[in-house]
Amino acid sequence: MVFTEQRRITNNRGGNFHDCGTHRMSSQEDAAMPEADGAEARLAAESSALRLEDILEDVVEIAVDCILDAMAVALGASQDETVRLVARVADTGPCTRLADGSSVGARSAALANATAVHALDFDDWLPAGGLHPSAPLLPAALAQAESAPPSASGEAAGRRLLTAYIAGFEAQARIGAAMAPGHYAAGFHPTATVGTFGAAAAVAHQLGLGPAATQRALGLAATQAAGLRAVIGTMGKPLQVGRAAETGLLAARLAAAGATAPADAVFGPRGFATTHSSTIDLTPAMVSFAEQWYLRDVLFKRHAACARGRDRADRTGTAAHRLCNSRTARLWRRSSAWPSPRHSPW
Repeated sequence: MVFTEQRRITNNRGGNFHDCGTHRMSSQEDAAMPEADGAEARLAAESSALRLEDILEDVVEIAVDCILDAMAVALGASQDETVRLVARVADTGPCTRLADGSSVGARSAALANATAVHALDFDDWLPAGGLHPSAPLLPAALAQAESAPPSASGEAAGRRLLTAYIAGFEAQARIGAAMAPGHYAAGFHPTATVGTFGAAAAVAHQLGLGPAATQRALGLAATQAAGLRAVIGTMGKPLQVGRAAETGLLAARLAAAGATAPADAVFGPRGFATTHSSTIDLTPAMVSFAEQWYLRDVLFKRHAACARGRDRADRTGTAAHRLCNSRTARLWRRSSAWPSPRHSPW
């Protein structure tokens, strides 16, 4: 196991959380809980305190593009067999299933919509951490937004959703970057595993949770996050991304209800990163949002394929384009009746 930094985070009583025993924190205890010394505490503090007016304009614009892109690819997957199977097990509620507009429960919406976003493998990509960031993140935030009691205008609600999306994006990007490349090499699917933390952070922000409660949401996400590369090529791949959205939503709601979790469940000695990656570098997790916006590194797909496949598709497309241009030019030279290349109908 390779560590560039490892810090032990303690609970509000000064000791480490143990495997046995229970303790339900009151809201007073939560408010008084001192900030733990570590990456998790920093991520929880930054994501919970994020405000839209503090985010640079270009970052906001990229986030809007990511949201639109995710919703578009989810609609495109409406006839996908996996998406239709998930629809059969949904409950009813106030949230929208993007594939067909049906009203379903919040957790069903998170599961169905995240599955749909990832079903065609056309969703956005973040090189840091090697994951598709919007697939697990946006559906969880949308489900929370739709199921919450209306308390503001549509514009204000949209601003809250956008801010929560960015908070979740930046938190999951840092966790993913801290665990790369060992996490993927060990056989895990970062979109499903790390995406759970992004979903939890986003929903925690929407619920107005403070740093301590947000940190507990991340801890609850850590003990539920799952996803294997072994299922790539089967329905299991988009399904586990759907579960990441559902699990992140649940983790934040449980934290809001008072459920406890270790403060070091992500990066601690027995935490998620330690047990799921052979390489851990906490440097990315300690960098403030203002110093580095990972949203600026997001990539949008031109082809429904992973990184290696996209490169091949790009090269094939370029070669085909050149060949087509060459043949078309020869045809133009042979017939003066054809339109000139400058005014080509193609």
